[in-house]
Amino acid sequence: MNKAANFISIIGHPLLTFPIFIVIVMFGFKGFYEAVLVSSLIVGGIFIPVILWVYLKSKNGSYTNFDVSDRNQRKSLFLFIIPLLTVVTVILFATDQSRNLCLSVLFALILTVISQFINFFVKSSLHVSLNIYLAALIFTVILRWVLLYFYLQDC
Repeated sequence: MNKAANFISIIGHPLLTFPIFIVIVMFGFKGFYEAVLVSSLIVGGIFIPVILWVYLKSKNGSYTNFDVSDRNQRKSLFLFIIPLLTVVTVILFATDQSRNLCLSVLFALILTVISQFINFFVKSSLHVSLNIYLAALIFTVILRWVLLYFYLQDC
């Protein structure tokens, strides 16, 4: 049972699911050059630094595990993630990226700030909040593809 829980935890980890989703969506909706640039900005500007940060903190004992399950340890993780998300959000808006992309990243920033605030009082799960948000994004993308399919059938 413990192996199954670990497997699900790895597969559902936001540091894995979000970058995969971003790359798939960017290459599905954008031209190659723009998809590479935007994917590189988001994955390279947020996810790779966070993965390295958590790995190094876990390795040196500052974090007890890679999931940063301890509420007190999680405070420093929020303080690391929020500036990264802020910088990437500003770059996306400043470079006139699509409104949906800019708002999606802005909402991820707002969700992270809210999670940080909640974490002061109770243990907030970034895994759950981010994966619920990801599920909503996936639903939106699938809905968009379905509507586009039916629109093209009518043409």
